[in-house]
Amino acid sequence: MVAFPLLSRSETESGIMQTPAPIRFDHSDASGQWVTVNDNVMGGRSIGDFTIKDGKLLFRGSTNTNGGGFSSIRSRPLERDMSAVAAFRIRCKGDGRTYLLSCRTKETYRGMQVAYRAPFTTQAGKWVEIVVPMSTFKPSFRGMDLSRLAPKLEGADIISMGLMIYDKKDGPFDLEVEWIGFQDSAQ
Repeated sequence: MVAFPLLSRSETESGIMQTPAPIRFDHSDASGQWVTVNDNVMGGRSIGDFTIKDGKLLFRGSTNTNGGGFSSIRSRPLERDMSAVAAFRIRCKGDGRTYLLSCRTKETYRGMQVAYRAPFTTQAGKWVEIVVPMSTFKPSFRGMDLSRLAPKLEGADIISMGLMIYDKKDGPFDLEVEWIGFQDSAQ
């Protein structure tokens, strides 16, 4: 398995914490780094998937709130040092719907992995750069808020990430992502 690109050797040898290089979708194995998880895992009827085209990740489908109402994609393990990350920066073009950026750590609840999620709203048909601070992520398990039980999200604990649509609306969704970057400050 080919991992996402890491920091360059000179950056890691310096001993200074650096934010990882952005995740881009313009390399031959980009599609192999992501998997689709829709609400059909629990009997839902939403459909969704992703493709990589012209160096962009296209996340598309249709949500159905009669039995779930979500569609998501997740990265395979990142295998990179995320300890300096204080915020995510996403360059995307959406449809005006609200999406969730998600992260997973080794944190579990009832033996299952906890998801940390933060919302971001797109502007229909317009390319924008959105900053999602780590402080906005909330832990949950199957939709149940775990803020009182799980620790806050720390960059060093992130092992994978993803995109999700779960805005309690029926209908088509369309999100294009050029890159997902990382910042060492929440600004």
